[in-house]
Amino acid sequence: MKNQDKIKALQTLTELQIDREAGYRKVAEEAAVADFDLKVMFQNMANDSMKSIEFLNAFLAQYGGERVEHENSFLSEVHQAWIDLKKAISARDRKALLGSCEFGENIIIGAYETILEDERLVDVEIRMLLNSQLDDIKKSLRIIEEAKELEEA
Repeated sequence: MKNQDKIKALQTLTELQIDREAGYRKVAEEAAVADFDLKVMFQNMANDSMKSIEFLNAFLAQYGGERVEHENSFLSEVHQAWIDLKKAISARDRKALLGSCEFGENIIIGAYETILEDERLVDVEIRMLLNSQLDDIKKSLRIIEEAKELEEA
């Protein structure tokens, strides 16, 4: 895989992580006092994304790509508009909020899996990093799914 292909793949994942971090941070900041459990959960997920962003940006620099910053992420802007709309419609409905998060996690998981399936992405360090980040996102998804099931009970 050419460096440009690696850079593009890493930039896409970085933008998705920026999107994820910004979304979870915003929801955590606006969570009601009664939703302290969700607030803590979302803060932790936002912090995980910040770590992932730093690692992805380090690899981008290694391959000659530019860091992806929060204000440079088109995906983040689109997602923020979507979260604002969803929040207005759901009126802080925990089940709807968790459903939106579940949807977002599945999108990110799909992107990671698609990039990891590309046999041209042979760099062992990148593969290890992406597999580790994918595992973390899948753990977050399980936590969200469990919380959603509790809301449905």
